[in-house]
Amino acid sequence: MRSTLSIILLIFVAAGGALSQGSSKPDTGASKVVELTIEFVDDSRLCSESTIEVAIKLVNRSKERLVIDRNMMWYMLSYSYLRVSAEGATSSHRTAIGEVGPDYKPDFVSLDSNEGLNGKKMVPIAGEFFKNPGVYSVRVTYAQFGRHNFMNTDVWRGRSQSNIGRFSIRECESTKD
Repeated sequence: MRSTLSIILLIFVAAGGALSQGSSKPDTGASKVVELTIEFVDDSRLCSESTIEVAIKLVNRSKERLVIDRNMMWYMLSYSYLRVSAEGATSSHRTAIGEVGPDYKPDFVSLDSNEGLNGKKMVPIAGEFFKNPGVYSVRVTYAQFGRHNFMNTDVWRGRSQSNIGRFSIRECESTKD
């Protein structure tokens, strides 16, 4: 009985931690050092099987100079989908993690306090996950876990999540059956 109660308590604690990950605010720990924000360049005419241009900004919020790897600004993209109808609710989640691999070449950049780095990327809105019209969300994560040194400065290690960006996919002529 006691072990069953312990297991139930463990499940509630784990579920609470998983639910807290859905917050629309960036990470509170690492983001005090590295702040990451995203916005969409033009999301007005999105259909399934298209692309969306995402602008990203990484800012050094520490009081010291930091070295980051520009290539890791797009380390992970987490997508969510929620549709509520009279029949019920449908939700889904997908995460795309970049691959480092043996041929990876870092692109280290030194940032002074409050200095930022901008980037843009065309993100595909394609495949089974994006097939239904509706509202989707995306969150980008910068992550660096390897120990590297650039110009006698250690590369900042940690993780920082962006704000959550929301976009709508509409039904288009080419996607109707």
